[in-house]
Amino acid sequence: MTSTHRPSKRGELLKGVPIVALATFVTMTLTFRMVPQFYGTSELPVYPIWPAAGVNMALLWLLGAACWPGVLIGSALANLLAFWGEPYVISYALLSPLGNTIEAWLGVVLLRRTCNGGHPLRSLHGAARLILLAGIVATVTGGLVSVTLIHLVETRHWATFPNILLEWNLSSFIAVLVFVPIIIVWKGIRPIRWTGTRLAQALVLALSLVVVQAWLFQSHTPGMWIPPEPLVLISLPLVFWAGSQFGAAGAAIAVCFTATTAIVGTMLGVGPIDSLSGAQRLIVLQAYILIIAVVGILIGAVSCEREDARRSLERRAAFDRLLFDELNHRVRNTLASLLSIVEMGKRDATSVEDYSSLVIGRIHAMARVHDMLTDQRWKPISFRSLLASIAAELPQARVQVEGDKVMLVPAQAVAAGMILHELLTNAHRHGALSHPTGSVRVSLSYDPLTARLRIDWTESAPLKPAVHWQPGDGMRLIEGLVRSDLRGSAHLEITPEGAHHRFEIIVDREAHEPRLAAG
Repeated sequence: MTSTHRPSKRGELLKGVPIVALATFVTMTLTFRMVPQFYGTSELPVYPIWPAAGVNMALLWLLGAACWPGVLIGSALANLLAFWGEPYVISYALLSPLGNTIEAWLGVVLLRRTCNGGHPLRSLHGAARLILLAGIVATVTGGLVSVTLIHLVETRHWATFPNILLEWNLSSFIAVLVFVPIIIVWKGIRPIRWTGTRLAQALVLALSLVVVQAWLFQSHTPGMWIPPEPLVLISLPLVFWAGSQFGAAGAAIAVCFTATTAIVGTMLGVGPIDSLSGAQRLIVLQAYILIIAVVGILIGAVSCEREDARRSLERRAAFDRLLFDELNHRVRNTLASLLSIVEMGKRDATSVEDYSSLVIGRIHAMARVHDMLTDQRWKPISFRSLLASIAAELPQARVQVEGDKVMLVPAQAVAAGMILHELLTNAHRHGALSHPTGSVRVSLSYDPLTARLRIDWTESAPLKPAVHWQPGDGMRLIEGLVRSDLRGSAHLEITPEGAHHRFEIIVDREAHEPRLAAG
């Protein structure tokens, strides 16, 4: 088994590493060429968002943390291509990828271990872990490694270390919150159940987002009398709407769209954020994306929890209906059996006391079987334990059982219990057990291929000579139960030497196969 498992893991690794490396290389290359740089507090050009941080972490989540070499390879190649000929190309190509790799790997490992195999976007606790562990702990750790190594190699002034570290971590943190949800949300999250109303809501929501973002980031700065900081939050209710109505997927799409339009609008020099100057421009843009992303992730997770709770309630309601239907069915069957017992007792009994003994004995047999099934939580029970329980109710029950071990499902166990009670009662009143030295031998032979069980009931003592016993309603009850409930046949034979009965029934495989599998 081990030899077949390892090549599979190795094959997945060989497939995953090139995919991660290619995705990392393409993402970083496009970022270097298309995403604008801003000047922050460190007076160095900074990217407002570093998409590779989110893409790398999402791919490692999907393909496995063992694919981390792809992040290292892709980052190194992208940095070499972007900074070739620069004096610091070696430090960026060799040292910066270490931080990127640690960041993505650590984020996935922390999520895997704290979410216990669950999806981080399906619960509020998972979303909080995504923000705190993957978003903060992992990015801070990776950024600390990269910035520290770059400062050591390039001998930069350590006074700029805190500001560079903050801006580095913030751009990666925002990327994790924006790109990880929209990539991993399509695996492990239940798809949206589309209806006409929900489709209309989606169209209205999409149109509203486009209109609001187009108005917010238009060619001139809107609403000069409104400060730009609160103005950018005008799209927040729409993100809230997307998450509450369409779950994690809707929130992820809305967050990605608003973040993209904000960056593109600011890059083109339009919108309220562009009216700011210096580091304030970068801070407001990142704060805007950060608030939108955090709200979207949390609201989407709450919506998923609500949907899971609703589905759980629906399943519970369906189970309750099934339980009540089954209970009603069993109660009706039990009442029908009791009515049949009462009617048969009238014909079999010779006196009031005899009638009372017959009816009470049969009811006690049914009750004993029901007690056994209840103790087993209505799971299959063995024929031997059923016979031992029924025989224990009768005095002088000298019964020997030999042969295969057989399990019976509840429906068959109830019928078998009634049959065994009738056989033991007859043996005690008229047959072998009425004799001081008499005994009963039960032989069981089960064929697993056909699921057929043969039962041989043999009584070894002669009948009472003064009693001329003729089969009555009890024997007809046995034949009816064998034919209807056990799907078999009964051959009942009574001779002066004793009774010999043979039964052939079909055992439900649902009860018998688990026993064979268990050994």
